[in-house]
Amino acid sequence: MPTPPLSDEDKRAAYEAHLKHDRAIDAAASLGLSDGTYRHRLRAAMLDPGIAEALADTGISPENARHGWTRVHNPETGNWNSVFWKLPDGDEANFREAVTETLKDVLAGQRLDLPRKFTQKAGNLLVLDPADVHIGKLSVESETGHAYDEHIARHRLVEGSRALMEWGQREGVTRVLFVMGNDIAHIDNPKRTTTSGTPQDASASYFEIYRVAQAAYVEIVRMGLEMGLTVDVVHVPSNHDWTLGWTIAQAVGLLFQDHPNVGASAYSLSERHRKYYRFENNLMGLTHHDGAKESTLGDLMRTEARPHIGECSRLYWYLHHYHHKIRKASGVQPRDREKDHFDMTVLRTGAGEMSYDNIQLEVVRSPSPPDGWHDRNGYLNMQAVEAFIHHPFEGQIFRKTEWF
Repeated sequence: MPTPPLSDEDKRAAYEAHLKHDRAIDAAASLGLSDGTYRHRLRAAMLDPGIAEALADTGISPENARHGWTRVHNPETGNWNSVFWKLPDGDEANFREAVTETLKDVLAGQRLDLPRKFTQKAGNLLVLDPADVHIGKLSVESETGHAYDEHIARHRLVEGSRALMEWGQREGVTRVLFVMGNDIAHIDNPKRTTTSGTPQDASASYFEIYRVAQAAYVEIVRMGLEMGLTVDVVHVPSNHDWTLGWTIAQAVGLLFQDHPNVGASAYSLSERHRKYYRFENNLMGLTHHDGAKESTLGDLMRTEARPHIGECSRLYWYLHHYHHKIRKASGVQPRDREKDHFDMTVLRTGAGEMSYDNIQLEVVRSPSPPDGWHDRNGYLNMQAVEAFIHHPFEGQIFRKTEWF
């Protein structure tokens, strides 16, 4: 049985619903129609009234005819015109309507109803890595252009860490990996030399350096706990203070060993040259970078952290010792990404730099300025402390630098 033609009432109702509602789905719902039926009626209603009238005289239903010729009368001029008409194909009509509705939403300032990407706002990790602080280093402004001693070093260490943890809190951090060591002390004995015996310009005694460094570390851990954060402490041995740095780390670990929100294991505080830390899908290696060659770090991670490397797709090495920023992607598509020069930082971007096949290598900046020997030889650096936020599954998502 043929489908009966639409009544003028049905067409008018479809057209009025179109005028009242911004979206076709809402117009269809107001009439109790399916989306397809509503669109069918609206297309019929949209025909020029003169064409519809002429077609009705010939017995042709506008809902069923797709094209044809008709005569249209213009009452103002009294003329009759022959018009060829064609209904748009279903896909074309739907596309036109979709464009129109989208533009209406944009012009009206309405949000498009799109699913939002999930953003992690809690449970992130802050890698707090104040590197190469060199408490006890002496830098005289008249010689180097910089003033630095144990008091300035402590201030930069503590206040820089405070600012970084407060920033981390705002970005959903609930856990901190606090990296200790990495030349926290400038000398390693009362003779004011490094572990290997190289004399240093020192601003304080061996014992005072110990007291200042330990107090600063304790203050930072307490700050994190007062912010409601869990703090994992890891010691990274270094060349200036192999013995003194280890001693300071043992004292800090002992003070907090019974606190439920502090992680301080025998492994994390040990004299191991390279440490590994896993956070969900992130595997991080930590080393001072004065020992194993950079080219071997990837293989060392695969060997020394074998139980974890197959389960982690975000791989990182946090390195120290050089006092200035270097970032590299090492692996299938190696690439230099960032490097500090004494008056600028050069950034490079390009394909492959964040490949899953690569290990991200990052040398962390130091808050300590050059002393007399380094300044004389042209070893300058941009002074800062740094921290990095890691998402449990997306890896390093934010970084922040506190400059001095």
